[in-house]
Amino acid sequence: MKPRQVQLDLWADVDAIGYDHAADEDTGNLANDSTIAVKPELQAQAPGAAVEGADTGIDRPDLAATVEPEKKLKEAVAAALAKLDKTASPELREITELRAELNFHNNLYYVEDSPIISDYSYDAMLRRLEELETAHPEYMTTDSPTVKVGGRASEKFRKLTHIVPMQSLRDVFSREELQEAVERMQEQLPVGAELVVEEKIDGLSVSLEYENGVFVRGSTRGDGLVGEEITENLKQIKSLPLKLQKPLPYLEVRAEIYLNKENFAALNKAQLAAGLKPFANPRNAAAGSLRQLDPRITRDRNLSFFAFNIQRVEGITFTTHDESLFYICNEGFPVVYSSFAHSDFAKIWECVEKIATRRASLPYMIDGAVIKINNLQYREKLGVTAKTPRWAVAYKYPPEEQETVVKDIKLQVGRTGKITPLAVLEPVMVDGSCVSSATLHNADYIKAKDIRVGDTVLIAKAGDVIPAIQKVVLDRRPLKAKPFVMPDKCPVCGEKLIRRKENEVDLRCGNLSCPAQVFRRLLHMVAKDALDIADLGPAVLARLQEAGLINELSDIFRLAAYRPEMLNLPGFQQKSVDNLLNEIEKAKVKPLDRFIVALGIDYVGVVAAKKLAVAFRKGGLSALAAADIETLLSVETIGQTAAQSIIDFFKRPTTVALLQAWQELGVKPASPPLIEENGVWQGKIFAVTGTLENYKRSEVKQLIEARGGTVANTVSSKIFAVIAGEKAGGKLAKAKELGIPVWSETDFAAKLSSMAK
Repeated sequence: MKPRQVQLDLWADVDAIGYDHAADEDTGNLANDSTIAVKPELQAQAPGAAVEGADTGIDRPDLAATVEPEKKLKEAVAAALAKLDKTASPELREITELRAELNFHNNLYYVEDSPIISDYSYDAMLRRLEELETAHPEYMTTDSPTVKVGGRASEKFRKLTHIVPMQSLRDVFSREELQEAVERMQEQLPVGAELVVEEKIDGLSVSLEYENGVFVRGSTRGDGLVGEEITENLKQIKSLPLKLQKPLPYLEVRAEIYLNKENFAALNKAQLAAGLKPFANPRNAAAGSLRQLDPRITRDRNLSFFAFNIQRVEGITFTTHDESLFYICNEGFPVVYSSFAHSDFAKIWECVEKIATRRASLPYMIDGAVIKINNLQYREKLGVTAKTPRWAVAYKYPPEEQETVVKDIKLQVGRTGKITPLAVLEPVMVDGSCVSSATLHNADYIKAKDIRVGDTVLIAKAGDVIPAIQKVVLDRRPLKAKPFVMPDKCPVCGEKLIRRKENEVDLRCGNLSCPAQVFRRLLHMVAKDALDIADLGPAVLARLQEAGLINELSDIFRLAAYRPEMLNLPGFQQKSVDNLLNEIEKAKVKPLDRFIVALGIDYVGVVAAKKLAVAFRKGGLSALAAADIETLLSVETIGQTAAQSIIDFFKRPTTVALLQAWQELGVKPASPPLIEENGVWQGKIFAVTGTLENYKRSEVKQLIEARGGTVANTVSSKIFAVIAGEKAGGKLAKAKELGIPVWSETDFAAKLSSMAK
């Protein structure tokens, strides 16, 4: 049978690296994507939209980063609510939902460096939670976002406990709020207590430790109590003093790492020239650059820093904050811009406004001003809360707004068939990056803001990341601008659009065979958290779908039969094709939880998939498909909504056909190993370095943990053994220096084999 062909067009910057699993360790990158052509006869269905084929069907690259987080947020909230008793009060349910949302956004901001909401939205949720917890102290917990800094230490780096917690600052958003905060500080201090005003650098907070004048240790904030040690990466920052002119027994400096605007532009230009993905903004780029496993990459990113506080010191004393900054400035530290000390609020506000007027012309990004007590003894008197110091506050400037023009409104078709309008904008620089599009969410959103093609609009970034239209400049609207009307048919396949529920605002394409939906489901299936087939990036998938070689999920495992056809496609070389087919063959026996994620079941994320895989390890997908509601509800993290979603999913004829096809094609998901409470490697710590031929690092980690051991990211005297592959780096040299046993990949496999006997 001749493969069915689908017309596809690609964005110019689409690469074949992969979807959500690029080869490097960067965080916060934008995902590249592909697009599917719209049928010409459907282009006229949306007056004012002027939908064209090359730019419709698949989510835009600059919006792809918001798709999965929004879905995972819903799953996180659903999982949290599922743990509550059915008799839980409305207040407890709201508190639980707010905590789940805030914890999710904290993780995006502090750990993944990819926020998707504005500071204003976050602060509104946090204050509502504070109100509820104050009114209902019986529901208070020690891990609530109201008392805990948001992040956590990454597993990639060694964890380091902060002697003095790295707290966050309380945010305020108006002059009135700031004045109230300042007066609250001053009323507890002697008359005339002064404050200083500093730029709030938009970067990544770190701790820098010096012993006897030598830089010995550096770490990230993490959750405020435990951070990541990134000493070697920090040493790559050219402006960071490695040795002090006047050695002190001990000095800890808190600083903010950033990437200036010029270097950010150069970095993104280099990324695009190399066929890689650009960064969303300078903060994401700085955070990703600092969290590299290879310090040489950090060095090449040209990061900078500003010191903003001496946290601990031995051998010298200071009376005021500005005195301490002057000292470290003389020691070679770049110091954050700080005003003269003032006690009068009018003068303080004048300093805040002065920084605001300079904001756009600064060579680096700032997102506010920090107002803090100058006298260090007064700071001790005011103290701290569990989360924030009482002697400082951050004033957050409103998001920068820029005018631009809506050139077009195009339509996207998501993995679940959701139709999302997209505003195509005249490119404009906003907060250090070029914005050329913004999501319009749905028809109600467009109608509420009355957005039309040709309109001049004010655009800003939510959380300084996601472009959003703030309002239309009505007095500059073209006379012929027409209201946008959503089509009644899918712009890709022509299927009549539906609403899954009554009063649902989103329109969806109900055709599960719609090429756009299939494409998005394919991307999800091969993504890092699913089958992790790195060579099947969006560009490769688009070409295979265009050639008619992939039309449904099971077709990925049929590609071996079309090897000759693949070799005839432009850009497909024998080696790359064979590598891809080899990756696909290995994917047939990936762990069960990855297959569950690959299916894309609503309300079932990575964590839930792992729990389900353990619960159904004996029967696999067949047992999961046959499970009843009671059985599913007995699985940890699975609530009523997720359980019903699972049942509905496996009832679909397309799902039944998919599972049957997978079975016929030799797909055999591996059951999760039983964790040995007293395994042979109980308490043993391993390290892995180099490239392994038959294992991925995640697989090695899983195999070790199943036998009671753990895997560290650095080599120290506590390491039991180092597993070394080809091109092993510094870890191998360190292991030999410390006399730690080194196992080859063959050694590791042999030890696993001997345990099985």
